[in-house]
Amino acid sequence: KNLSEEETNKIVCIKGDLSQPLLGLSSDLFVSLAGEIDCIIHNGALVDLTKSYSELKNVNVLATQEILRLAVTNGNFHSTTNYKPVFYISTNSIFPWVNNTFYENNDIDEFWSILSDGYSQTKFCSEQICYEVRNRGLPITIIRPGNLSGSSVSGFSNPNDFVVLFLLGCLKLQSFPIFENNNNHFIDLTPIDWAASTISNIAISTSQHNKTFHIQNHHERIDIGTFYKKTQAIVSKINDNDVEFEYIPYEEWKDKLEQLTTKHSNNNYLMKLYFAVDDFIKYLESPPILDTSKLLKTINEYDSLNNCPAITDAVLEKYIKFINDLS
Repeated sequence: KNLSEEETNKIVCIKGDLSQPLLGLSSDLFVSLAGEIDCIIHNGALVDLTKSYSELKNVNVLATQEILRLAVTNGNFHSTTNYKPVFYISTNSIFPWVNNTFYENNDIDEFWSILSDGYSQTKFCSEQICYEVRNRGLPITIIRPGNLSGSSVSGFSNPNDFVVLFLLGCLKLQSFPIFENNNNHFIDLTPIDWAASTISNIAISTSQHNKTFHIQNHHERIDIGTFYKKTQAIVSKINDNDVEFEYIPYEEWKDKLEQLTTKHSNNNYLMKLYFAVDDFIKYLESPPILDTSKLLKTINEYDSLNNCPAITDAVLEKYIKFINDLS
């Protein structure tokens, strides 16, 4: 909504379907696109930690094959193969959920047997496909983001993101869950505006193609206890009075969430949180740390790339205001 009319006119939206061959496009349109585009940033996926591999395969794996097909398809007026570099947006979920540091050049094959949910498995397989095709000559850059949070400028966030849903549940219940090993729980927040800008600038810089990058907030992570205290202080500030939150065991908190969800059965966000909370909550415990030294080195080389903003109280306040409006 902040784009000028001139900028808006440069955007062409085409309706497709990632679950279908040729991305749901007609053959003519697919070939026409192949002749017009200069590069592909593939960020499309079905993010659902409760679905199996087979349920996610079409959108998360086969669509990647179709994207690569588009990348090597000739346009109508090209006599030679018109390659388009591809930037595949992967995930930190291809790594095991342990409090370790992982590097861009880690051999990910060893992690396959540890991955337990369909989403992680499908993203792993898509990476493997990208590596195979990259070895055959197509320029493919793999980018693994940490957990992407809302805009650090406006606070606008993905309402289906787990941290957003989790915080919504805490605000509605006016309570925070306490875990057995609370000290090992962290909130991983990488602002989407910075991530999108960084990915775009990497795509523009041809010297950065054919690499693997980690994009994660390199500032110190927020432990869950500090996150709770900051949230309570910000909510009190927004309401202009001291707001007290209960600190209760996780199972008790989940029981209260069930009661609230039953009472407000038309609230889709609470329903999503309740039915997936056990699957989601493990992502707060010992989240992997992505080594970003290669990205930081690149940032230092290019004026167009900026360091990631820290999740200050001011940024967190924007997120909480967005979630308040959502509720």
